[in-house]
Amino acid sequence: MKVFSASGFRAAAGLAAAGAFIFVFTASKCQNETIFPPYVAEICNDNIDNNGDGKIDCADPTCDGSAACTVSISIDVLPGIITTDSLKLSGHQTNATSIAVVSVTPAGTPAQATITGDTWTAELSNLNQNTLYTVTVVGSKGELKDTAQTTFTRAN
Repeated sequence: MKVFSASGFRAAAGLAAAGAFIFVFTASKCQNETIFPPYVAEICNDNIDNNGDGKIDCADPTCDGSAACTVSISIDVLPGIITTDSLKLSGHQTNATSIAVVSVTPAGTPAQATITGDTWTAELSNLNQNTLYTVTVVGSKGELKDTAQTTFTRAN
């Protein structure tokens, strides 16, 4: 039976490990190397196709549900009854670049809204019938849209 001394055993183990390292190091070199491009995430609000898939920002499926790709609008509370032929409508918005009152029924004049920061305002006119009105407002940014509705009554 052969007994190794502690120092002799460490030297033999060290040489074996070095040999395995050299084998792995030299065996891992291939003739045809595959290079993987680094992953680049789409940044959803910089107007650049960051991940190179041909789709920019909110048009890229990886941005679905992103806060930058959600348009939302709301209408501030209105008085239940108005007594004039016009009404200043206002509300809040997120990410909308355009807001319009698209319908005022049964009669009234649709209007384009003015956006200031996270708020918007629009002036409705020709509200001359004493009846219940329904107003539909659409906020958009490209193909992204949100719709809000409200009602009020015109009376004398």
